[in-house]
Amino acid sequence: MGDALLLLFLQRLFPTWSIRLERGGVWRAEGDVHISASSREGLVGVLTAVDPDGVAEAVRVLEEVGR
Repeated sequence: MGDALLLLFLQRLFPTWSIRLERGGVWRAEGDVHISASSREGLVGVLTAVDPDGVAEAVRVLEEVGR
């Protein structure tokens, strides 16, 4: 999946976060905390740690779509 498409998915799956991809490939998310990561995997990993409820909801939505 391309970065632009992943960005759209993340923005929809985590509506309480402001998520963006900046020049140079830096991923940022702002919510209860500010997150910066040099990779999309890093961003998702930190989101998982700081917003487990948001991740659980995102998984629920994806499972529902997959049915």
